Amino acid sequence: MRLKGHKKRLIKQKYLPTKTKQKEGSTMIDGKQIRAARAMLGWSREDLLKASGISMSALLRMEGALADSRGSTLNKVAKALTLAGIEFITRDDGAIGVILKAQNPPDAPQ
Repeated sequence: MRLKGHKKRLIKQKYLPTKTKQKEGSTMIDGKQIRAARAMLGWSREDLLKASGISMSALLRMEGALADSRGSTLNKVAKALTLAGIEFITRDDGAIGVILKAQNPPDAPQ
């Protein structure tokens, strides 16, 4: 069964990331930064799930930028990675990045 044009557009729109205003006190991070931070720490997705307490589906949505995530979920991920020594960088010109602070990164959560 083929979808008509307007149904295809609705499905595409449903899963495209949307722009939202950042709430005061929340952390705005990008899925690329999350993946880069995990790589720098040598963490798997499962390691990040244990450290942050979020679900796999939420992490996959965040990393894939498939939908906006709740601020509380982003904050849990940011806190877990920050405690592990990651610093998220967002410059005024729009550049983003990740820095691993000069300490020995902790082992993955048990």
